[in-house]
Amino acid sequence: YKVTYSAFEGLFVNVLKPKDSFAQELKEAGFDMTQLKPEYPSEVWRKCLVISAKFTFPSLGQEAAFSKLGQIFIDGYFETIMGRVAKAIVPLVGPAGLLKRMGGFFTAGAPGLQVSLETIAKTSYVLRFVSPWTNPEFDASVAMAVLSRTGVKGLNSRITRRPDGFDLAVSW
Repeated sequence: YKVTYSAFEGLFVNVLKPKDSFAQELKEAGFDMTQLKPEYPSEVWRKCLVISAKFTFPSLGQEAAFSKLGQIFIDGYFETIMGRVAKAIVPLVGPAGLLKRMGGFFTAGAPGLQVSLETIAKTSYVLRFVSPWTNPEFDASVAMAVLSRTGVKGLNSRITRRPDGFDLAVSW
């Protein structure tokens, strides 16, 4: 699948603002801050997340660093054109309504990624991410960061990996 410019803009242009060797490694991975493209192969996104984890959170293990990147990503994404639309909807729909729309938000940024929702109970859901190229820690942290913006209390999550992606169980 592809990852749209808005995801790169949110993380790199708006939040991380890489320079020097960080920017150079991103360029070698296929993302040049001086020549932005409308979309990038998912492989470029994955490589850029690994590089960003190393430069931004060097004292953390890779999974913890991906989780932190997901948490800070949403602030930058909400500054993009697509993100401003999503940000306006979040407080209006509540956590259950947001979960019902979350698949659309993720696939808007990464066409080809499949995200579906299973309702377990009134306050318990499973988001199913289908693509072998997902980054569970990053994607789950993005989802949880957005859900926290609804004001819901007692938010819990659990990642279950599958060969074709992962499930994110969410409850409150």
